[in-house]
Amino acid sequence: MSIYADFNNLTNQPLRYYQGSSRYMMQEEYYNRKFTFGIKADL
Repeated sequence: MSIYADFNNLTNQPLRYYQGSSRYMMQEEYYNRKFTFGIKADL
């Protein structure tokens, strides 16, 4: 039996893709924070 926790995007920052340098942004995506908790049992 095990307990797990998973946390994503804790600082709530957008995901950005650049072409060449930070002056040329190609894409910007926004995601919310995500928390997952659980218990796993192997039988």
